[in-house]
Amino acid sequence: MPPLFEVKAVDRAVYQDQLRSFLPGRLIDIHTHVWLDEFQAREKDECLRAVTWPQRVALDNSIEDLLEAYRLMFPGKSVLPLIFGAAISLRDDLHAGNDYVRDGPQKYRVPALIFADSRWSETDFEERIDTGHFLGAKVYLTR
Repeated sequence: MPPLFEVKAVDRAVYQDQLRSFLPGRLIDIHTHVWLDEFQAREKDECLRAVTWPQRVALDNSIEDLLEAYRLMFPGKSVLPLIFGAAISLRDDLHAGNDYVRDGPQKYRVPALIFADSRWSETDFEERIDTGHFLGAKVYLTR
C-alpha cells in the first residue's frame, strides 16, 4: 500500500527543529470527522450551513487513514482523536456513518460521538448513544 502522503525533507526538518520538543508526548484531537465516500451524497443540499472543504481534500477520511496521518505528521508522539461522522448534508447516510464510527472505540481504542439528528426524539437520542457506546453527541445546525 502506498504511503498516505509524502513527508518531505522540509516537513521533517520543521517538525524536528520547531515542533517535536514543543509538543507534548500525548496529544488529543477533540474535533475529528471521519467518513467513507460511500456515506456521502453525490448531490449536496443547496443551502448547506457548514464547511465543505474537507471532502475536497480527501475522498475518504477513514479511521485508519486518520491514525496513519498522525503517525506520519507527529513521529514519536501519541495522538488520540475524538471521532464522529461527517453527515453534514441531510442527503448523507447518517446511519451508515454512525455505524462506522461506533466500531472505532473497540477496534481502534479511540473515543467516539454519535452524529445526531435533531429529528430524533429525546428517548431515541439517548438510546442511540447508550446502545452505541458513544460518549455523547456531535450536533450540527444542518441536521
